[in-house]
Amino acid sequence: MNNVIQFPTAADREHRHAERAADDFDIETMMQLACSAKDATVRAEAARWMLEVLAVKVSA
Repeated sequence: MNNVIQFPTAADREHRHAERAADDFDIETMMQLACSAKDATVRAEAARWMLEVLAVKVSA
C-alpha cells in the first residue's frame, strides 16, 4: 500500500483564491490575479470577472 499525500498545486490555490475574491467582491485581489496569476486559466477568469462585473478590460 502506497501512502501518498497530495498537496494542492499553485493553480489550485490560485483558483480557490479567485473564487473567494469573486464571492467577497474583492476588486484588488481580482486585479492582482488578472495581471499576475501563474495559471493562465485563473488570469483569464479574473480578467473576465473584471470585465463582466466592473466593465474594466484587463490586458497584461
